[in-house]
Amino acid sequence: MAQSAKLRSDLDVRAQKNIAHDARAEVIAFPKQDQRGKDADKTTVPGTAPLALIHWPARSAMTSGPRSKSWRLVLQVTQPQWLEPLMGWTAGNDPARQVSLTFTTKEAALDFAERQGWRVIVLPENRRKPVIKSYADNFRPDRRI
Repeated sequence: MAQSAKLRSDLDVRAQKNIAHDARAEVIAFPKQDQRGKDADKTTVPGTAPLALIHWPARSAMTSGPRSKSWRLVLQVTQPQWLEPLMGWTAGNDPARQVSLTFTTKEAALDFAERQGWRVIVLPENRRKPVIKSYADNFRPDRRI
């Protein structure tokens, strides 16, 4: 049980590293906190800016319903996790792991991240292109198998 939790934690960290190196991602860096002006939010530590990921979430595999109609901003994990010795659960003291905000537009999410002074990675929206085909195409003589 403890090994599977550690494996899930390792896979989660690897997946986040792969997202940061995605060639399609658009990386946007906003000014540091001390350069943002008088109305800057004082909740972040000067010199450290969290990394935010803005993406259009995929439709759940558990449903055939429509996709989400909003963009999601997720803060990336900044502190490592560990296995809790008593129960073997994955533990951590990073409150950013639970932050997931939804916005109606990508620009709204970018504006929010800019006001907070966060570094941002924007993943492009992946819309499926429907392939129009007919059931009769299964019986065409020139059909490739």
